[in-house]
Amino acid sequence: MGYMGSHSMDDYFHTIQEDLKAAYENLDWEAIDRFVEDLVRYEKVAAFGLMFSETAAVDLQVKLGYNGKFIVTNMNDSKQIEYLRNADEDTLRKKTPNKRNKKGMLQ
Repeated sequence: MGYMGSHSMDDYFHTIQEDLKAAYENLDWEAIDRFVEDLVRYEKVAAFGLMFSETAAVDLQVKLGYNGKFIVTNMNDSKQIEYLRNADEDTLRKKTPNKRNKKGMLQ
């Protein structure tokens, strides 16, 4: 039954709270600032990843689109590679990492 079969709902919510707290405490604000500056500076932006990290790239695409910044992403890994091969120095390329902590949760 997985995690919920051997843990309470309180355990589950506590784990989520701890993960959110750790994520917030470990944010690299300078890196975020540099990324935002790059988003503004580059006209062409592409964000790619594999598996769960591609979902983050798609989410970024949607959220930026709502704010008038349109970026390229693609779920197909061969199309990602093709795009990257043809990208020039005027294209900001962002690879979203797919890291998991020891609990198996995305970082």
